[in-house]
Amino acid sequence: MLKLLAAFVIAINPLIGYLSDKINLSSASKEMAIFDQRLPPQEDAFVISQMLPIYPTRNWNISEPEIPANIALVLDASRNVILFQKNGIFETSSVASLTKLMTALVTLDNADLSENFYITKKAVATYGEMGNLRPGEELSVKSLLAALLIASSNDAAVALAQNIGAKILGEQKNQAGEFSESSENVFIELMNKKAVQMHLKNTSFADPSGLDQKNESCAWDIARLMQTAASIPVLREIMQIQSINLISADGRHGRYLTNTNKLLALPQVIGGKTGYTEEAGNCMALAAKTPDGQEMLLIVIMGADDRLAETKKLLEWTKEAYLW
Repeated sequence: MLKLLAAFVIAINPLIGYLSDKINLSSASKEMAIFDQRLPPQEDAFVISQMLPIYPTRNWNISEPEIPANIALVLDASRNVILFQKNGIFETSSVASLTKLMTALVTLDNADLSENFYITKKAVATYGEMGNLRPGEELSVKSLLAALLIASSNDAAVALAQNIGAKILGEQKNQAGEFSESSENVFIELMNKKAVQMHLKNTSFADPSGLDQKNESCAWDIARLMQTAASIPVLREIMQIQSINLISADGRHGRYLTNTNKLLALPQVIGGKTGYTEEAGNCMALAAKTPDGQEMLLIVIMGADDRLAETKKLLEWTKEAYLW
């Protein structure tokens, strides 16, 4: 019996050192509160691996963050663990330009990056001037995706939808250089089919830009949409660009665009998408590396006062409130 006890003490000694390095608390009760570990019954008391805490583990010495956003979600997608949520993460609401994440995915499904698309007057007439597109010019699909995700160009969203829809319909521009309304509608149908394929149960789209308040989703679905987009190399590359000079296909026109995601300066940030309409309020979806270097940490806020500040606060809080 004494030999068994001695062997046990020797065996757990490295574990004690490990825990001491991880935390510096004054009492064993605090230690248990932080790790929140429950040791399972086991016949073999020497299986030390079963006694180690599972990370990330909540540090309850750090209080919950206070943010004004109506809805918030922090998801460790690498482990499929919700680290923080505020209000209903499955509650449906307008999502503004977060819609453009789906527009980008559907574009990649139906067009080559090097393909040139024609810009119609209707596309340029879409509300908002971000992207500085010109009627009659042509831009590559990759350039339009850059305008879409970097500057959140509504014109680029409509141009992508019109050209892809027209291609599927076998439709040509009319004498005025315009595509029919059906071309955009076909693209919207593809967006909704893609949502079903991705099992985004609380998501539906009414236009490719996000201007229509009937573009609806929930924080959980947006997180999964962001995860998918950030996992695709070309979209990840584009979302990481802080500024770019886009040139038309004929080289005659250029435009300098800056990213609406000002959190790109943070080293752990992979990419993100911002959004705003009066109905949706300020929204943001962000993909980042977890503090232990895994991919990926997803943050979604909806109905925020300051989307950048609140997203950054959640990102910083996650690092402090969990042991990684």
